[in-house]
Amino acid sequence: MEAEVKSISARLKDIRIYYGYKQTDIARTLDICRNAYCEYEHYKRIIPLKRLIPLSNFYGINIDYLLGLTDTKIDVKPIEINRSIISDRLLEIRHVNNLSVAELASSLNVSEALIYYYESCEKLISTSVCYDLAKKYNVSIDYLLGRSSSKYELRK
Repeated sequence: MEAEVKSISARLKDIRIYYGYKQTDIARTLDICRNAYCEYEHYKRIIPLKRLIPLSNFYGINIDYLLGLTDTKIDVKPIEINRSIISDRLLEIRHVNNLSVAELASSLNVSEALIYYYESCEKLISTSVCYDLAKKYNVSIDYLLGRSSSKYELRK
């Protein structure tokens, strides 16, 4: 995942510069300190979903583009985190691909318990699991989060 984190970090930086913002501007928007945001752009941490969605809302662009999963930038309307939609979409993706919880967990290199937590809305899915799910099953993260009605938007 290290190469992916570098790719995501580079994309976040490129987008910020393209729109003419400083790290402090984005950090203020996300209600975090500049050093925390700096870690997202400098390969130290992957941006969590609870920060990624507001960032996507701020720029008005799709999360798949923000994370470098597609080169197609789509103007989008703001969304809020809705664990129920994420749960429903995750279940749908699992069923469409005829995967048990164990098989999905294994393919994403996470525990079965974590998949159960995501599907039961007990935990918010992580950005890295969203990213891996999108890559392995060619599913748009914007679809998974309920922003898009189109599942498969990832072809570059």
